[in-house]
Amino acid sequence: MIKKLRTFALPKVECMEFCVKKTYSLTQSEREQLNELFRIVFGKPRPIEHMFNQYTENALGYSYHSLFKSEGVIRGAATYVPSYFIYHGKKVLFATGIDVMIAEEHRNFFEFRRIIKNVFKALKADGIPLIYGYPNDNSYPVYKTAGLMRDIGKMHIYCLPYRLGCLKPTLRWLNLVSKMGCNCWVWLCSHFSSKRVAHYVIEKDPATYNETRYHRLDGNYSHTELTDSCTLFYKVILHEGIRTAFIIDLSEKSPRNFALACHFLIKHESSNFDLILYPGYLPFSFHGMFRIPRRFEPKNFYFGAQILNQTEISDDIWDISNWDTNLSMYDLI
Repeated sequence: MIKKLRTFALPKVECMEFCVKKTYSLTQSEREQLNELFRIVFGKPRPIEHMFNQYTENALGYSYHSLFKSEGVIRGAATYVPSYFIYHGKKVLFATGIDVMIAEEHRNFFEFRRIIKNVFKALKADGIPLIYGYPNDNSYPVYKTAGLMRDIGKMHIYCLPYRLGCLKPTLRWLNLVSKMGCNCWVWLCSHFSSKRVAHYVIEKDPATYNETRYHRLDGNYSHTELTDSCTLFYKVILHEGIRTAFIIDLSEKSPRNFALACHFLIKHESSNFDLILYPGYLPFSFHGMFRIPRRFEPKNFYFGAQILNQTEISDDIWDISNWDTNLSMYDLI
């Protein structure tokens, strides 16, 4: 008598794929999947044309996308956007990471590390010597543990509370006082602050950066000429329940120009905001705003980098005072 053999069902092997593509190589299906993954991970929809405008409006006209697919569907991605900087007087191409996202069921250390390492390899092969980024509180410890990023520093947050009631409802009765105080303070700063323009070891290349960085479809950016040589870029939005005017960037940074920026916003936008904020790093004071002490900062603005080519980059990049860094080097709001 022949015994019936027991059969065992083999476990299904998940088909996983890792690859790096440039924006123009993405298929329409991959574009739609990236947009859907963004909606799932970040919990908010974004028009697909807005998403890909961020990826193409740069010095090269494309970005680098490190993709992780499971069963042919994108479950993880990291995008790196190239931009030209002036480093020791030389024009150099760097890249910054945005839209790092992994579906919850695939979120683990090893897949995250592989996604990032793959795009680093592609960037280095194309001659990009350095990547920089601003990881949030969730991704920062992973970047550090995986050795994917080294700290440069944390950006400061400078503010001008135009209406104190926006910070705490019980302070609304001080709104008139704070408005009068801000007007007087900004007037003083705009007349007596230094006109000396700060220069940095690492600066954005103005010939290519501003022309592409702010050409966005979302309509949230505004700009104005404060002086013949200084342009203010700003955004007025409702941020965490507070009507906020963010100073994104000034093309020339001096104490006087920052005071003029605050004066312009108060004069032309005061009905639309209650608070002015500038996250960045300034090597001077008496500029119309107040620096929030670290212990009271509402958000951590980590700033880090990874050198991909040691022959082109020196250790001076690890000093945050050498960087002209702020929200223009990708929005964190």
